[in-house]
Amino acid sequence: MKKKDVLWLISLKNKPRGKLFCFSLLVMLFLLPTSGMAQQRITMNLGKTTLGVVLEKIQKQTGRTVLFNDERINLKHELTVNVKDCSLEDLLKQVLEGSGMTFWLMDDNIILVPKPKEGKKIQFVTISGLVVDQEGIPIPGVTIMAKGTSQGASSRIDGTFSFNVENMDSLVICASFVGMKRKEIPYTGQTHLKIILEEDIEKLEEVVVTGYQTISKERSTGAFDVVKSETISRSHASDLSTALQGTTAGLHGTENEDGSIEYTMRGVSSLYANAQPLVVVDGFPVANGFKDINPNDVESVTVLKDAAAASIWGARAANGVIVVTTRQGKQNTFTVEVNAMVNIGRKLDLSHALTTASSEDQVYYERLAMEKGWLIPTPDAISNILVPTSLAKEYIYDYMNNLISENELNEGLDMLAKRNNRKQIKKYLLQQPITQQYNVSISNSTQHAQNYFSAMYENIKGNLIRNKTERWRVNFNTIASVFNWLDFSAGVNVHYSTAENSGPTLSEIHDLSPYEMIKNEDGSYATQLRINRKQLTKIGAGVLPYDDWSYNILREAKARDYSTEALNTRLQAGLAIKLSSGVSFDTKFQYEMNRTDNEQLDMEDSFFTRNMVNAYVSYNLENNTVNAQFIPKGAIYRSSSNRVKNYTWRNQLNIDREIGDAHQINAIMGFEMSQFKTKNCTNPYVYGFDPDKNIATPLPFGGYSGNKNGQSVNITNITGSGVANLQGMVPIYDDLNERFVSIYGNISYTYDQRFSLTGSIRSDASNLITDKASYRWAPLWSIGGAWNLHREKFMTSTEKWLDRLTVRLTYGFNGNVEKSTSPVTLVSSNPEPSTTTGLPTTSVVNRGNPKLRWEKTSTINGGVDFSFFMNRFFGSIDWYNKLGKDLIGEVVLPTAMGATSQKMNSAEMSNKGIELVLGTNLAVTPKINFTTNVTYAYNKNKVKKLNHQTYNASYITGGAYVTHYPAQSIWAIKYLGMEDGIAYVEGPNDSKVSMDNYELIYSGNALEYLQYIGPAIDPHTLGWTVNFNGYGFNLSFLILGKFGGYFRAPYFRDNIESNSKYVANRFIREVINGSDRVPAFQPADRALSTYWGAPGGYTEMLNTLVESSSSIKFKEISLEYSMPTRWVKKLRLKGMKLYGQVRDLGCIWTQNRYDYDPEWLPGTMKPSTSFKFGLNIVL
Repeated sequence: MKKKDVLWLISLKNKPRGKLFCFSLLVMLFLLPTSGMAQQRITMNLGKTTLGVVLEKIQKQTGRTVLFNDERINLKHELTVNVKDCSLEDLLKQVLEGSGMTFWLMDDNIILVPKPKEGKKIQFVTISGLVVDQEGIPIPGVTIMAKGTSQGASSRIDGTFSFNVENMDSLVICASFVGMKRKEIPYTGQTHLKIILEEDIEKLEEVVVTGYQTISKERSTGAFDVVKSETISRSHASDLSTALQGTTAGLHGTENEDGSIEYTMRGVSSLYANAQPLVVVDGFPVANGFKDINPNDVESVTVLKDAAAASIWGARAANGVIVVTTRQGKQNTFTVEVNAMVNIGRKLDLSHALTTASSEDQVYYERLAMEKGWLIPTPDAISNILVPTSLAKEYIYDYMNNLISENELNEGLDMLAKRNNRKQIKKYLLQQPITQQYNVSISNSTQHAQNYFSAMYENIKGNLIRNKTERWRVNFNTIASVFNWLDFSAGVNVHYSTAENSGPTLSEIHDLSPYEMIKNEDGSYATQLRINRKQLTKIGAGVLPYDDWSYNILREAKARDYSTEALNTRLQAGLAIKLSSGVSFDTKFQYEMNRTDNEQLDMEDSFFTRNMVNAYVSYNLENNTVNAQFIPKGAIYRSSSNRVKNYTWRNQLNIDREIGDAHQINAIMGFEMSQFKTKNCTNPYVYGFDPDKNIATPLPFGGYSGNKNGQSVNITNITGSGVANLQGMVPIYDDLNERFVSIYGNISYTYDQRFSLTGSIRSDASNLITDKASYRWAPLWSIGGAWNLHREKFMTSTEKWLDRLTVRLTYGFNGNVEKSTSPVTLVSSNPEPSTTTGLPTTSVVNRGNPKLRWEKTSTINGGVDFSFFMNRFFGSIDWYNKLGKDLIGEVVLPTAMGATSQKMNSAEMSNKGIELVLGTNLAVTPKINFTTNVTYAYNKNKVKKLNHQTYNASYITGGAYVTHYPAQSIWAIKYLGMEDGIAYVEGPNDSKVSMDNYELIYSGNALEYLQYIGPAIDPHTLGWTVNFNGYGFNLSFLILGKFGGYFRAPYFRDNIESNSKYVANRFIREVINGSDRVPAFQPADRALSTYWGAPGGYTEMLNTLVESSSSIKFKEISLEYSMPTRWVKKLRLKGMKLYGQVRDLGCIWTQNRYDYDPEWLPGTMKPSTSFKFGLNIVL
């Protein structure tokens, strides 16, 4: 064969080369069927020859085709070949040695390819070890990286870590964790690294937990405050909301009777929607706010204020967000903590809680009303049997009807004037308020799991008899490391409570005349009027179902069983998948199920039952007989229920990477679905009920007027008035289903630990708003930036005294959910059928807002954080401007549309303010430490835009919104005093208007003459906490202040002109004595209602009744003592602490003339001073 033929057989010279050649070979590898190494044997004695000749001989002996690129092989290469019975593989290895080529055998082909170049061999090393804190406790979630590379890992739940990295010169291992100082360790071949991280005081106190992510303060641009577990535990509060008082600037609290607090943040952001911040627990919103949270379980509380901090929560964040993080199991420890506490309060202060007049003033007024002719004589008719009168009026009417003499009248009234029921009320109706709380928590961990469990029991006795609440709270959470790349978390929270509220209410006590005693001297129940005894006497005994139709408040409290049972359950579960270093994926789920059942059983001996049975009869006056009894005798059972079922499912991608030494990126992207379903049901009354046998007697006439089995039934009461149905016959249902679909994202970038930029966006779609896509999916977003000035080189001269100086600026939008309106027309089924047709009826509740969308609030926030002298002095200052747009407001409609107004997205409101936090942390002596924290906030609220412009005096002073003024404002009319027995006020154009003239109240534009006094909510708030710690003792106190607001002081109100029972309040004394703030009694020929009508009249509008609400309160003082370590060890304990606290010590300064507590005016059940004692043991 000629050489050119050989080249044709073995050369690819005329075919594609380079990369295309390699690709061709790869295609052949996949397309041609492959086989094992050929077992052919070859004999070849060529002596000295060339490589080209040898390859040609191999082709002939084996029948295989040799393929190669002739530019990569030297066919003239000389070699010697003498082999016998040699394998093909061995021969090829021999002849190709030194040629730089190797071979592949593939079916009928021998493919010659270049040998791979021998590069430097890459060596990898395994880096493994353990990360712990200064106490030796393992830390999970620490980022460990090889400096300058992307190789690394996160520490596992037991603190261990392991990863492979290229072994380089000067290899450095870096460890970083939020709240800890970054640590770098040179790698010198250690087989096991133990990395000890130290707390970074600067960063540890400033960690932002948004509910979606946790980042350090230095990488956050938003406005927030953090309340740590030490502050919460030191408050020893039964309700978490109580522990937050005074800790956060801009968090304005209003206290409830049970001591819990309702908060607003940075002013009111909506006219009609819920104004309270969103409460988030372990990453999910909760339905009951603070109610189901055990304060002993709380690790920290983060308050998110501005758009950058809270916008990740989208349409529910305009009021701010309070994020609660609960405790988790501690690494490599087993700890049992027991806490026992008792809180004893003073008995209710009746001088404050009751505003009823003294018996002397009550009798004086009723006698004065008789003398001046103000009383309306009670007609002597059965129609007034259901209208009670007073004991004094019984004497007066008997005297006016010539049934008793003047001496008998005077003797009777004098006798009543000398009575005083206050002592008996305190003896028989009040009880000592006592709270007992017992809590056990267990924390432990294994190599692969952290567990935390707590159980709490609480027993609360209220101020009034038969008022008691018992609570059981159980909480469990676990985090388990299933694999190195997978963590599983789960949590269960159960709150069960039972409450007895059978005792009297403060309102029922207020209804007692001051001379109506609880018991007579012989121990029998005293008379307290609820019906007209004169008319009842005429009917006589044996006629009505119950002869005894009397009322007594103590008897009533003993004859009823009112209870509430609640079971609230919250379940959480999640998976965290580590995709790579700094990249993870979370999927989490929360399910809430809350059940509340209310039961009211009024026994046969109760006035409620006897009154219902006696009142609903058909009474024949002429024959003095009962023709029909519509309600059977027996107890009456009432019940209602509330059901809440919520779920939230969230999927989220997390990125937290450090790129080199200068760049840090934190980003999240997620998708969320949630549903909040609420059902309420009020069940029909069960009449004629026997609780012992659990049976009820059927209603003899069915409970409804109309035709029954061909017979006409007309249900009436004892006065002959017809009714469509008996009370409580129609069940009432309420069903609300809220659904949300959300997508969101957040990213933060930090350069060189000096500059940070953040951005956030979220879109919430819901069935609560219109289905128009441009409104439904409208995004809410925020941007922000922060500059850590203290890290700049030009600030190095300040490093000895300046720890931190950070400047922040953010802008963005948050949303608000408003549920009082709907995008479609809403109708409501009326509980009673039509009196004409007897058929069910409905009514239009809301005409609908077809463009209903989220209320949006834009916020711009600027802030500065600072710290000096190793955090001995620290603080922050923030300025903000919030503008709420598309707020729901009333819009006036033409009457032709069938309604006068409709709620639409038409209003605007602004909130501007500043917030200041100042704190110290000083070592007074080596063993005594002093810390203090002052929070101050100012908020200016203003309604910017309204479409509803009805501004008469009654409307405005009744709490209406007025453009250009705060949402909650105090308006008043100027009081000019008395002239010739007539009171005057200032009207339009400085005119003098008699208070007898009602026209001014309900007509015209009242803005022409009303005075704007100021905001009803104090714009200035102050919180001051002080703590001394040393020699095992910890002494702390809390002072709260509110300034700049106003309130209407209570005043005398009259209703004596009616023929019913009237109880005067104690402010009548001011009228009797004469006062410059209220009118005097009118002459005999003038009616009282124009002055003192309740409601109505001018008196409640007078500027002389308005007082400043500025005050300073000494809220609490606490003392703790931690047993010395040597004593504790002898008891084989880890710790023991005794503590005591006095709370609600009262106002230490007020600015009103009466020294009232502005938050607890007379007539309210103000929390009494309480004394708390407790013991905490750690096993």
